[in-house]
Amino acid sequence: MHFILCSIRYSPNFLIYRRFSLSSSKQNLFKSLFNHFQYARKAKEAAQKRGIDFAKLTIEQQLKLKPILRLRSAFRIVNITMGIMGLIGITVWYRRRQKEYQVGKEIDDELKPIWMDLKYFKHKGAMIGNYLLPEQIVGKLKQLKNFQFNQSDCICASFPKSGTTLIQEMVYLIQTNFDYESAKKIDISERYSFLEWPTVNLQKLSLNQTNKSRFFKTHLPPEFFNETFKKAKVIYIYRNPKDVTVSLFHFLRSINIELTYSGPWNQFVQSFLIDEVYYAPWWRHLNDYHSLNDSIFFVAYEDLLTNFRPTVRRLAAYLGKEKELTEEQLDKLEKWCSFDSMKQNPRVNYNWFRDWGFVNKSFSFFRKGEIGDWLNHFDVEQSKSYDKMVSTRLSPSIPPFNYGISSEDQQRLYDFHMQKTEIHWSPNDRNQLAEIGAEIIIHTFDRPLSGESGKCLSGGTNKKTTSLNYPLHEKNNIKCCAWWPSQEYPYVFAIGQPNGRIMFENVKDRLDPLSHGRIVIDSKQGRACVALSWNPKIPNLLLSGFDRHRSDNSLTIWDINHNGVSSPSLHQIGGMTTPSSSSNIDEYKRVDILMHNQQVWKPIFDVGLNEQCHSLAWFKPNDRCFAACTTQHNTRTIKIYDPRVSASVVTSFPTKAPFNLCCDTSERYIAASIDKTVYVYDSRSTEKPLIVREEHEPIVKLAWSRTGSSQLGYCIRDSPKFLVLSVSTTNNYENDTFVHRILQCPIQRYRISLASFDWNYFDEHRLVLLSGKEYFDYVIPSKSNICYSPRNGLLWTNDHEIHPSIISQDQTQIYSKVLFTYDLLNVQNDRKTIGASQATPNTELIQMDLKTMTKGTQSTIEQIQRWIKNTNTNRDPYPFIGVIEALREAQPSSTSLLTHQTWSSMANSTCTKTVYESVERQTVAQLCGWSHIDSKSVGYDRMALLLEQDEYEKVAALYIFQMNVNRALEVLNEGLQRGGKEELATLILALVGSIRATSTNNDDKTLMNEFSSVTKLFHRPYVRAMFGFILTQDGNDLQYECVLDEQLDLNDKVAFAARYLNDQRLYDKLDKLADESREKGDLQGILLTGLFYLSI
Repeated sequence: MHFILCSIRYSPNFLIYRRFSLSSSKQNLFKSLFNHFQYARKAKEAAQKRGIDFAKLTIEQQLKLKPILRLRSAFRIVNITMGIMGLIGITVWYRRRQKEYQVGKEIDDELKPIWMDLKYFKHKGAMIGNYLLPEQIVGKLKQLKNFQFNQSDCICASFPKSGTTLIQEMVYLIQTNFDYESAKKIDISERYSFLEWPTVNLQKLSLNQTNKSRFFKTHLPPEFFNETFKKAKVIYIYRNPKDVTVSLFHFLRSINIELTYSGPWNQFVQSFLIDEVYYAPWWRHLNDYHSLNDSIFFVAYEDLLTNFRPTVRRLAAYLGKEKELTEEQLDKLEKWCSFDSMKQNPRVNYNWFRDWGFVNKSFSFFRKGEIGDWLNHFDVEQSKSYDKMVSTRLSPSIPPFNYGISSEDQQRLYDFHMQKTEIHWSPNDRNQLAEIGAEIIIHTFDRPLSGESGKCLSGGTNKKTTSLNYPLHEKNNIKCCAWWPSQEYPYVFAIGQPNGRIMFENVKDRLDPLSHGRIVIDSKQGRACVALSWNPKIPNLLLSGFDRHRSDNSLTIWDINHNGVSSPSLHQIGGMTTPSSSSNIDEYKRVDILMHNQQVWKPIFDVGLNEQCHSLAWFKPNDRCFAACTTQHNTRTIKIYDPRVSASVVTSFPTKAPFNLCCDTSERYIAASIDKTVYVYDSRSTEKPLIVREEHEPIVKLAWSRTGSSQLGYCIRDSPKFLVLSVSTTNNYENDTFVHRILQCPIQRYRISLASFDWNYFDEHRLVLLSGKEYFDYVIPSKSNICYSPRNGLLWTNDHEIHPSIISQDQTQIYSKVLFTYDLLNVQNDRKTIGASQATPNTELIQMDLKTMTKGTQSTIEQIQRWIKNTNTNRDPYPFIGVIEALREAQPSSTSLLTHQTWSSMANSTCTKTVYESVERQTVAQLCGWSHIDSKSVGYDRMALLLEQDEYEKVAALYIFQMNVNRALEVLNEGLQRGGKEELATLILALVGSIRATSTNNDDKTLMNEFSSVTKLFHRPYVRAMFGFILTQDGNDLQYECVLDEQLDLNDKVAFAARYLNDQRLYDKLDKLADESREKGDLQGILLTGLFYLSI
C-alpha cells in the first residue's frame, strides 16, 4: 500500500512537471507546485533529524510548522485526486480499446477489408470492395451507409485534388442566392461537412432534418452510400488524371498528418497507375459517378477555367437557380472564384492548416490551379502509361480530357522522343554529318561563317544523301553507334545492339560485304552493348562497353584487323606502333575475308568482371589508355586503364556522375554528368571534382571539343541555349583558367530546344546543333576583348591575336595589324629551323571586311564608332567621355525644354506624357541608338537588326517609348503574320485596350487596375516595361521605376531616362547605373563613364 501511495505522490508530480507543461503559464504553475512539494519533503526530513515527531507535536510546534502542515495536507489531497484521475483514465482507455476492438471486429466481419502497406505512405490502406481507402475513415463507413440524405442537400463529390474547393464555393454561393457575407465570415470547412472524416458527427447531422440546404463534401464513391444519396443534389467534379497526379503528389508531400507521402515522384506515378493511392482506382471512381450522370451534375474542372459562364449557367439550372442568375452576379462570381482570389481568401485557402501544424511552413493549398502543369513533371513513358489507362479503363462515353496541349502537339512530343536521334560529325570528311536514329542519314554542309548557320547541300535536313533502312522489327535495335575513322571505308559504322551484338555497316555501298552482316561481334552473355568508341589515333582499335554480368567482363577492346585466331596478346599491344596508311589500307581490305569464315571474335583486352558500364572514352589514344565509368556493388567509379601493363587500372576514383564521360584533347581533364549536374575532374588530382556545375534541367549531352583549345560543351533539356566551359591551359599545369559562358547560338532566335550537338574533327570551335529536324552548322565566336587607347586607337584581342585597328572613313573596312600570329607554337618551331642571320616574320597586315563579320561584332564596332563620333574630342589625353560627363559639362543656360506629347494615333486623346528635350539629351539618344528610332534611316538601323532576330516585342516597346502607337502595332502584326507566337495577338489587344483606357478614362482607377492585372500575364521585361509606361499617370517628378527597374539593355535605360526624367532625377539615375556597371564589371557601362581613369 505504501508503495502505491508513493507512486501516486511522486510519479504524477514529476511527470506533470517534465512532460505536460504545454505553455509558460502552466509550466510555472506545475513548477511552483513541484517546488513546494520538494520544500515540504525537505522540511519534514530536517524536522525528523532534529527529533521532531509530527505525530506528537506540541501546540507551540504546531503553530510554528502550520504552513508546512497545511501544504502537506494539500498535497495529500492533490495526490489522492490525481490517483483517482489516473484510475479513471485507465478505465476509460481500457473501455475505448474494447470498443475499438469491437468496432474493428464488426468491420472485419461486415466489410472484410484487406489491409495493405502502401509504399512511402505513413499509414495503411484498406481495400474495401473495389476501392483503397485511408485507414482513418474505415470506422465511419457503417454510419455513412445508414445516413439519410434529403432532396435539399447539396453534395460536392470528387477524387482528391480535382477542383473540389472551387466547386464547393460556387455551389454554396449559388444555392444561398450569392450570400457573400456569410462566405466571408464562415470558413468553408464549417460550411461543408466532410462526410467520411472522423471528426464529423453524423448523428448530429441526422438530427438536423430541416428544409434548409445542408452542404456536404466527400471523396467516397457512390457505392458507400444508400439509396437516399441519389435524392440529393450531387455535383461531381473531375479533372484530367495527369494534373490530378501532380497536384495530389505535392499535397501529400506537404501535409504532416496521417495521409502524408514521403516518396519520390516516379514512385508516386507508379502507385497511381497500379491503384495504390487513397481512394483509388481513379478510373473506377470516375466511371461509377458517370454511371449516375442522369441524376447528378457531372462537370470537368477544365471547363470551369476555360468555359466559365456556360458551365455556371448549367450548374445553376441543375440547382434550380437559373432565374436568379444575372450577368452582374456572373461577373462577381467569376472574379470571386478566380484562382488569385481563392488563394488570397482566408476562408477557403486552408491556411489555418499551418497554424495547427498539419502541413509544412511552405504549404499552399492553392498551388497553381492551371491546366497542363503535368508537362513540367511527366516524362514521355509516364504520359503514355496514363493515356493507355484512360483509353482502356475509362468509359468511352466520358468526354475527352483537356490536357492543356492539343493531341497533335502531344503526339509530336511522343514522336520526337521515339526518334532518339543522335548526330556525329564524320571523322573522315570535315563537312559530312551522320544522323543516327531508326536509320542512318548522311548530310553534307557548307563551311559555315563564324557565328552563322550553314546550309545543308542536300537540300535540307529531310532529304537523304545516303541512308541505311532497317527492317521494321529491327528499327529500334541501335543502342549505340560509332563512325569508323577510315579513309578507305569512310562510311562504315560500328553499331551496338541491345542483344550485345556489334555489327559493321557500310551505309553507302550496299554491295560491300560489310552491308550483308558478315562482320558481327557477338558478346558471350547477350547483354546490351551500351557504348562504342574508335581510337582516333589507331583506327583499328574499337572500345566497347556492356551491361553487367556476374561471369563476364564489361569493357573490351577489339582489333578488327585480327580475328579470333590471330589476335595479338596483351603484351603485344603495348609494343605495337601505329601502322602506316598503306598498311592500314591493306589490313582494312582483309577485314571482309577474315570474317567470312564466321569465326568467334575474341577481344585483345577485356576487364570489368561483374561491373556495369555506363560510358567510356579514349583518354590517351596514342598510349591506348581509356577511361570508363562503371558500377559495382552500388559504387560508381571512374577508372583509367592502360592495357599495356599488367595492373591495367592506372587511376580509380569515386564519382556521382556516370554518364556522358568524355576526355579533353590536352589529356588532362575528364568530364561526366548525372541528371542536372556536370562534374569536371583533373586526372592529376582526383580527390575531388575540379568543377561542379548544376543546371536547372537535366543534361542532354556533354562533350569536349576535338580540336584546338579545350572547350566543354553541353546542352540541357527544354532549352535553346548551348553552354560552354572554356579552359585556358598553361605549361605549368597549375594556372589553368575555366570560364563558363552561354553561347548565343542562332537557334535561340527560334526558341527551339536543343536535342543534341557534336564537335567537328577538323575545324576548331566548329559544331553542329540539332533541334527537332533543324540543323545549325556553327562556329563558336572566340572571346573578344575590346578596349580603346587615346594614343593607340581601337584595340581588341581574339584568342591568340591582338589587333590595333584603323577604321576607314567609308566605315566599311577595318585595317588591322596582327601583332601575334594565331599559333605561337608554330612560330617557335619555325625559329628552331632557321639560321642566326635569318629572320622570321612576327606580324602581318590583314584586312577585314565589316560585311563578312558576325552581326554581333558589327554592332559592337559600329556602336563604338557612333560613340567616338558623337563625343567631344577636345580633352586630351582622355578624349572619350561618357554620357554623364557630357551632360554635366553642358552650359548653365542650357536647360531642358519641357513639352507634353500625346499618343500619335489618338486624335482625341487626353493623355499626355511629359518629355524633356535639349541638345545634350538628343546626343545621349544618338549614343544609345535612338537617333533614328522614329524613321527608317539609311545608316545604322537598329530596328531592322532587332526584327531580323524576331524581337517584335522589344521593337514595339521602343516605339511605344517614343509614343508611336501605329508603328508599334505594325511591328506586332508583322510578327504575327510571319508565324510568331500566338501571344502576339493577345499583346496587340492588350496594347490597344490599355492605350484607349488611359486616353479616355484616365481617372477610372478601377479600369486601370484591371488592365494592370491583365498585363502581369506577360513575362518579358520589355513588355512589362511597355505597359508600365502606358499605365503610369503623367507628372513632372516621375521616376518610372516600372521601366527603369526592368531588365532592359543599358542603352535603352539611359535613352529612356534622358527623355522622361527631369534634370535632377536624370543625374541620380545615371550615377546609379554607372555604379552598378562598375560593380558588375559590365562593359556596357562605358557608355556612361567613358574611357578615363574612373571608367569601367
